[in-house]
Amino acid sequence: MQILGILILLLVSSCNMPAGIQTNPNNLQIVSPADGTQYNLGDWVIVVSEVSVGGGASQVDLLVNGEVIRSDQPSQLVERGNIQQPWRPAQPGTYLVQSRATGVDGSILESNSVSIQVGDIDVTPIPAATTQVTPEITITPTFTPTPTLGPPIATATQDSNCRFGPGSVYDITGYLLNGQSAPIVGRNVDSSWWVIQTESGVKCWIWDDLVVVSGDTGNVPIVEAPPTPTPTVPPLSAPVPVSPSGLLSCTSTVTLTWQPVSHPNGIAYYEWRVSGPGGNQSGTTPGTSQELIVACGGSTYEWKVRAIDTFGNAGSFSTDMTFTIQ
Repeated sequence: MQILGILILLLVSSCNMPAGIQTNPNNLQIVSPADGTQYNLGDWVIVVSEVSVGGGASQVDLLVNGEVIRSDQPSQLVERGNIQQPWRPAQPGTYLVQSRATGVDGSILESNSVSIQVGDIDVTPIPAATTQVTPEITITPTFTPTPTLGPPIATATQDSNCRFGPGSVYDITGYLLNGQSAPIVGRNVDSSWWVIQTESGVKCWIWDDLVVVSGDTGNVPIVEAPPTPTPTVPPLSAPVPVSPSGLLSCTSTVTLTWQPVSHPNGIAYYEWRVSGPGGNQSGTTPGTSQELIVACGGSTYEWKVRAIDTFGNAGSFSTDMTFTIQ
C-alpha cells in the first residue's frame, strides 16, 4: 500500500446531505478497513472513522489492541465528517483497531472494533508499536456555493402611481396595482426611487416605500432625474364690483362691495381706489367690502378694486364703477 505522509480531514456540511437522511448527532464508526482485511507487513493501514459529535470533537485517538497509538487534535472542531489516521504495523499478527473521540465538553465516544491481519501467520494479538509517524492535520472546508440572484423586480404593496420623475411634483405617467410586478431598469442615487418598465413599455419612477424589491440590484444603473417641472399658476382674476353705482340719495357714508376672487395661492387682501370731489383715496382690506365717507350735493365718485395673493402678486383692477350722491 502507498505510504500516506499526511492526515486528511474532510468536513461534510449538513447542507450537502441527501434530503430525508437523518444523522445521529453523536456517532463514531470505523468505515475502513473492513473487519478481516489482510495487509502485508510494511503496508500502511489507513483507518477511516466517520465522526458526528454535537458541539464538535477536540481530539480523536486511534487504539490498537486497546492502546492509544496516536492522538490527533485538529485545528478546528470536528462536528461531522470523516477522519483518516494512518498507522503502519511493525510486526505481523492480528490487530484489533478502534477509534475514540473526545467531545469539546469532555464526553468520550468510542467506535466499533475492527480486526485486521498483518502478514501470513496467525498469532496471538501483540501490543501495538508505540513509535509512529504523526502526520499533521489539514482541514478541507466545505464549499458553500453563492446563491444566484435573479433580475431586479419591483412588486407593488398597494395601488401606486408611477411618475415622470422621482417626486410628487412630476406628472403621473403610469400605475402599478397592488401585487403587480415590473422589472427595474434604473434608480436614483440613494435608491429611494426606482425606474421600472411597465407592461405597456412605459418607463416611469416609483417610490421605494410602495414596493418590495427582489433580485440583484447591484448593477442597476443610476438614472439622472428629469428637470423639475415649473408649476403653471393661473393669473389673478379681477374682482367684480357689486355696489354702489348710479344715483344715490344724500348720505354721509357708502359701502363698496365686490365679489371674492379664488386662486390656488390664496388671497391675502384687496386693494381699492376711489376718485371724487375730495381727491383720490385708496386702501386695503382682507374682506370684500369697504366703508367710504362721501359728500352730498351732486358729488360723483369712481371706484375700482383688485386682488393680491399670498405671494404678493397683484391681479388686474376691476372695471370702474361710478355713483353720484344727490
